[in-house]
Amino acid sequence: MSKREAFLESCCTENVDDFLRFIQLHRNKTEPFDVEEVLQEMNRDQRQTLWGKLSSLLQDVLQEERREERRQEGREEAMEVEAAADPSHVRSVVDGVTLVAAESLKVLQDGETYSSLLEIIHRLHGKSPL
Repeated sequence: MSKREAFLESCCTENVDDFLRFIQLHRNKTEPFDVEEVLQEMNRDQRQTLWGKLSSLLQDVLQEERREERRQEGREEAMEVEAAADPSHVRSVVDGVTLVAAESLKVLQDGETYSSLLEIIHRLHGKSPL
């Protein structure tokens, strides 16, 4: 499996740990993995698939974060003890999706449909503190 295919496969909730490893490899410049290069190697359909998968991943992670916040509020009232979602994991996924979205802007081509990329950017904008 090529790097491009493996990266595309990693962009979902089920493989989120693989996605985070790819992001880590990108940030570690001694490793031969560059998100922009992989995006350039992808054809139009693969990029659109990637953006759709990342949009779903981001939505899933943010929904889980909101569910956890509601549980926390209810727990404070009921004084229950339960395992909480890891906020650093949520932050890592959001950071990774942000990185891929930013790199995607560099490789957009004329005539490309990028509505899923716009969804990602809209969700990220809604998440960011002003």
